[in-house]
Amino acid sequence: MLILRYLTLTILCLSVPLTAIAQPSKEGEISVYPLPPIEEITEPILEPVLKPELPYSILSNCWAYVKYIYPDTPSTATIRASLGASGEIGVLYYASSGLWHYVVVESVDGDQVTFSETNFNGHTKSTRTLPSAAFAGFYDLP
Repeated sequence: MLILRYLTLTILCLSVPLTAIAQPSKEGEISVYPLPPIEEITEPILEPVLKPELPYSILSNCWAYVKYIYPDTPSTATIRASLGASGEIGVLYYASSGLWHYVVVESVDGDQVTFSETNFNGHTKSTRTLPSAAFAGFYDLP
């Protein structure tokens, strides 16, 4: 009996517009009460999930980013053996960790080099500016 009453109440509630609520009375009758008007939603309730502009495999590897920008780039050994004072690829060497870091040079203003890179701050792409003296050198693409 309780299940039947629940099903009957559910069916009746589903047939009532969303602008009202149905409530059973003590006598078993259903009373319908209007709800206050719902304001129109003009903004999305959830923020859209933004896809990164680059695949994770490139965002997590500085060399993969350089190869993505310049696909015909030679090996890292060739680049390190041919470092010069200017070029499209910048090479940083972090002596404390013994790691080489490869970046794409965006612009040079005097002794300041602005470059884009990946995997410096986690698995992201970023842009920084450093003095040219901070670099181990630069590679000029043929």
